[in-house]
Amino acid sequence: MIRHLKVEPPIDLGSIFFVKKKKILVLDDKHFSRVCSAILEREGFFPETPEYEKISDTLHRWQEFGLVVASYPIAESFVEKIQESGTPVLVLSDFVNREVVEILKQFEVARCLIKPLDFEYFIGLVGEMLHGEVSKQGGLGLA
Repeated sequence: MIRHLKVEPPIDLGSIFFVKKKKILVLDDKHFSRVCSAILEREGFFPETPEYEKISDTLHRWQEFGLVVASYPIAESFVEKIQESGTPVLVLSDFVNREVVEILKQFEVARCLIKPLDFEYFIGLVGEMLHGEVSKQGGLGLA
């Protein structure tokens, strides 16, 4: 009797972890989300940009994301959910004031970039945050 065995390719756990860790949740207005998403994809990242009305549907999958890129004030709406996940946050804002700094303080690891963005610096910072190369010192930073 001849049996045919189906041989599955070995699972590369390292690459699964890497892909998972590279997934980025982008929370911004529709226009900037598209621009941001296109730039991140070009650099090999995996952004997900839910429509604003569907962001709540995405929130239960926090463990899938290695980073949240959110504009201010959109980030403010999801502080509690992001805090629960412990996911690093990169806040994009048009300005810095006490409110923005107070929001940044609420996250375990957070950085803030002022628009208009230096996209080369943005991509570098995204890579550092995804790979855990940004220190938690003080929990926030402005770049």
